[in-house]
Amino acid sequence: MDSQGALKPLAAPMVQDGSTLTAVHRVGVVNRAARYIADNLGQALELEDIARAAGMSKFHLHRVFEENVGTTPGRYLTGVRLKAALDLLSAPEARTMSVLEVALEVGFEDASAFSRSFQRNYCLTPSALRRGDRPSEFPRLARSVMLDRGVTVVSLPEFWVYGYEVGGQEHRTFTKTAPDGFQLTWDSIRRHGIEGIRGELALPTYSWLLRDEAWRLLCGFRSSARIGLSGMKERVIRAGKWLRARHIGPYATRWQTWQRLQLQQLRWGRPQDGREPFEEEVESESQRLGWPCCDVYFPC
Repeated sequence: MDSQGALKPLAAPMVQDGSTLTAVHRVGVVNRAARYIADNLGQALELEDIARAAGMSKFHLHRVFEENVGTTPGRYLTGVRLKAALDLLSAPEARTMSVLEVALEVGFEDASAFSRSFQRNYCLTPSALRRGDRPSEFPRLARSVMLDRGVTVVSLPEFWVYGYEVGGQEHRTFTKTAPDGFQLTWDSIRRHGIEGIRGELALPTYSWLLRDEAWRLLCGFRSSARIGLSGMKERVIRAGKWLRARHIGPYATRWQTWQRLQLQQLRWGRPQDGREPFEEEVESESQRLGWPCCDVYFPC
């Protein structure tokens, strides 16, 4: 952390040959590159800067990114900038910003280049969007992208999550700390006389830059209405579309399904609306199969 308590990106070791990377390391490289882009969107980013943040040469980053995300770092950067611009142009609180100010805010050098790129992607100009015209669906970053086997797109209504947080993880899991959080949650459910709860929901503090001990996990349950339980953490999950994949097997291997959906999300296009991934127990399937079973959701 710096002097003000802000998290600094972890230093990435330089990797010379992308062909020698394991699947886990490739995801790490892609994540570091994507996070650097997100954190520096308004800056004049060069491929050299992104490659340095990812810990890889320009040539190998281009290859690893295209193989795992389905597009080049440059096209991905443009797509993220356009989606951020769409969000700004649609936000009531940003109505006072001019088109040029929006363009500069998301990293374009001038309004003309921004407007051309925006119209090419959304089939309308930024000004037309401001007048109330509806854009076409945000394109996938790679036109040929297909959903991985076992991954579906579902729509979820807005809901609330209530529970208790635990910290730290080991071997990419919370298997040692999660039981305590869920025990506190179920104790509170019984104490407050809440009925109709099915299964458990886990919502991590999701960041690619946090060290293991800084991770937090909200162990809770889903509620379709706000119920305001004292002493419990509350999170609202906005309505929208989600990538969903089912994981059947030991808790310690769930990170593999998260990793798969994370890459699928990058290929599909990551939304900038603040929604976070979560996983939810499928109690009926767990009992039927005799194995832990959960659905993992990533916003899309």
